Amino acid sequence: MSPRTRSLFVTLSLLVAPVLTAATLVADRAEAQSKKDPLADALGGKLMFLTSSPPQSVSGPGWFTGHQISTKEENDDKKWVLNCMLFVKKDLDSSKVDLMIYRADKNGANYEFVQKREQYLTGDGRSFFFPLTIAKDNGNFLPNLKYEIKVLASGTKIAEGTITLNGKEERISGGAIDFTKDEGGGYRKVNKEKLTNAFDPADAKKALNDIIYEDCRGIGAPAGAAVVVVTFSADDGKVVKSEFAKDPAVPYNENTQGCIRARFAKAKMKPFGLEDTHTVTYKIKIDK
Repeated sequence: MSPRTRSLFVTLSLLVAPVLTAATLVADRAEAQSKKDPLADALGGKLMFLTSSPPQSVSGPGWFTGHQISTKEENDDKKWVLNCMLFVKKDLDSSKVDLMIYRADKNGANYEFVQKREQYLTGDGRSFFFPLTIAKDNGNFLPNLKYEIKVLASGTKIAEGTITLNGKEERISGGAIDFTKDEGGGYRKVNKEKLTNAFDPADAKKALNDIIYEDCRGIGAPAGAAVVVVTFSADDGKVVKSEFAKDPAVPYNENTQGCIRARFAKAKMKPFGLEDTHTVTYKIKIDK
């Protein structure tokens, strides 16, 4: 794996224990069992970007607020290494969290989902440190834009943070690329409201219920039941893939299958956020 490729992965390096001193952890045995965390109590719900990794002990939340940054300059390798501190309001019911990364121009417009990254957390407490390295690759991450990272646990947002990445604008044919104006980087303009709604199973089911497919069976062609697998796009709610599940076996001939896939490919639901696509299964039946 090349250094360029490796730079796209998230590396979590958790501290052995929450970043606390004995002075800030004046807790009895009962409090320890309930995982009291004074830092998380004060800063819960935040994903903070810091000037450096935190020391092994601090006197309180003031160190983090004093070392918090909202802007990061690009380094010589055209990548950004962010020192992140995650504080959650309550104990997690899962050790895995998802980092949902969005970007917008600096005034908050042209909001767009970039990618999802997942990571397993270990350790006690509700305060976690990890370095996050992101780099430009095929337009996924671009300089001079604002990035918002939402942290999800079991599909629920538990924290979020925002950072502006100030990089050097590249020049093509003598002109500078302005990444905020859809030039050169393939930066898509997406309505922010489309990304704030969670996937709605009821709306997806309604969209699939509206599809008429029974007439796809030709005269003398086999009938029976099958399962269609449909993948919706978060950006516009359209279908990006329509196919049959392998189990149970599909009883229809190729012509019938092609017709049904084409019909379900036209389904459309409301746009949604928190993920780039969502796949559902849908049972169908053609009677003899």
